[in-house]
Amino acid sequence: MFDKTTMSLHTLPVELVYRILDYQTDLTIVISMRNVCQRLNKIVDTYSRYQTLDTLDLFSYEIGDVGAQRLAGSLYNNTVINYFFLLAILLFLHRQSLR
Repeated sequence: MFDKTTMSLHTLPVELVYRILDYQTDLTIVISMRNVCQRLNKIVDTYSRYQTLDTLDLFSYEIGDVGAQRLAGSLYNNTVINYFFLLAILLFLHRQSLR
């Protein structure tokens, strides 16, 4: 008989998770792939593109309130990203205040 194996993010080999990360934008990695679980945090922390990411350009993204909260949560424990452009966030907040 065939052995049924349940595949999940928790059981995928690190190499496959790296392949998934290869297709994500920097912002997606920082906002959506961090703070999901401890295992994914460890994998993202060792991912080469994340390790070399020192600037996060938010200019072309409208991340909204929830996105800004996720970004803040992701950057709270981040030791890699040194600079990111706040201009997009400031523009978004300014637009929100005009409504």
